[in-house]
Formats: sequence, C-alpha cells, structure tokens
Amino acid sequence: MNAHEQELIGDAIAAENVRLLLAGRIYGRPEPGTLVYRVWLVYGPGPTGAGGSLDLRQRRNLRWCGQHHRGSAVMLRLALTLLLFFACSLQAAPLPSPLPSSASGAYLTTMGSCSLVLSRFGADAINVDIACPGTLDLTLIPGHVFCSGACSHTTAFAPAGACIGDAGIAFAFPLNASDPNSLWVAFDRMEGELLYVRWGLSPTQLYDGLGVPDIWSRASSLPSPHPYTCGAPAPPAPVKPAAPPGSLRANCRLNPRAPWCRG
Repeated sequence: MNAHEQELIGDAIAAENVRLLLAGRIYGRPEPGTLVYRVWLVYGPGPTGAGGSLDLRQRRNLRWCGQHHRGSAVMLRLALTLLLFFACSLQAAPLPSPLPSSASGAYLTTMGSCSLVLSRFGADAINVDIACPGTLDLTLIPGHVFCSGACSHTTAFAPAGACIGDAGIAFAFPLNASDPNSLWVAFDRMEGELLYVRWGLSPTQLYDGLGVPDIWSRASSLPSPHPYTCGAPAPPAPVKPAAPPGSLRANCRLNPRAPWCRG
C-alpha cells in the first residue's frame, strides 16, 4: 500500500468517526490530534471533560440519515464544513463521466433514501429531478415526476444530445431548491448499480473538484419519462452519388476519380 492509498484510507476513517460522533455514538474524550477531536473541541469540553457544552450523547435518537428535522441538516452541514476545512490534503476529483437516463433510480445513501430521475427535455436540455431524502413518483400522471421530501428540479442546458457530465454541461445540483443554504451534490460517474457522488456546501466547491465523496447504492430503477443515451451517435453511412447519364460514364477512363466511377 503506497502513501497515497494510506492517506485516502485515513481520510475515510476520519470522516466515519466524525459521523459517529455527531450521531452520538462516541463517548468520552476522543484521541487528541485527530479530526474527531477537533470536532469535539468545537462544542467545547464539558466540566467533566466527557462531552461538549452541546451534549452529543443527547443526540443518540437523531439519525444521521433520512430525517426531516432541522437537527440532522445542521449536523450534516457542520460535518461537511469541518471535513472540507481540515481535509486539505484531499486530491481533486476526476472529471465526471456522462450520465445517461438509465441512471435513474431509488438509492440508499448517507442521507437516507434518495431518488434521481433524468429525462430529456427537448433537443437541448435535460430535466434533473432529485428527492434527497425523499421519493419520486412517476405513476400519478404519465410523463410527470412528483416529489415528496427534500425536492430539487433543474433543467440543465445540454445541446445536441449532450449528457449530464459531458464537457461544459452541469453535473452539480442543489438538494433542496427552496432552501438558499441547501447542500449540493455532484454526480461523478455510474458503475453498475453504484453512483459515485460528492457532497458540497456550494457548486463552486464541487466544480473545483472538492467535496466529500460518497457512494449511492441503487435499490431499484425508476423509468425516465423521456429516456436518452450518451455518446456520439454513429455517423451515417456514406451515400454513393448517383451515376450520370451513360454518355458521361464513358469519361471514367479520363477521370477515374469522379464519384460515380468509384467502386
């Protein structure tokens, strides 16, 4: 294992420890010098040194994922802020890969159950519907997407059959369109049933290659109202020009490179 791999594993362990701390699953004083210890210090150690002024042990019933109350959203934003502030050694994420409409589905994520539906909107745009946490329903009215939970609908400019993630096309979107302080998610690539994403506090962080990596695991597929595929279409087969009248065809000996003389 090289130094870079060890660094990535260390970052992942630190992120998981912060998640456990904020979920109320770590008690007492964390090991000094660690990222989770720095988060613990943000709250201020209590008089006995066993917890901060905001007693994290009282948050045992607040789940990290999928809750519709203000507490979990505040904790998640705090965790992302701290991770992005302290994890300065993280490498920039690779360029995203094109995302076809077949990536639509219901996913299991660190935010709970999240749904994504991608669909073509005319020749030059793609509709991106996200419910996170939440669900998307396509059965009420055929061709329409209905959302329950934290909802986001974006029409991304994608001309000439381009896909989400193609060069110059948007790939980061807010989770809650009605919240100006909403978290953002970037869709990096799809591999099998796994969708690789990054969380961020702003689109600028995500387009700069920063953010907290996460993996969404698809539990079930969702149909796209207007499906599309990615990749350049196959070029049309060349059409051989029609042969001219017989009198001109006799001139092939003089001009064998004429289109009607080939083949």
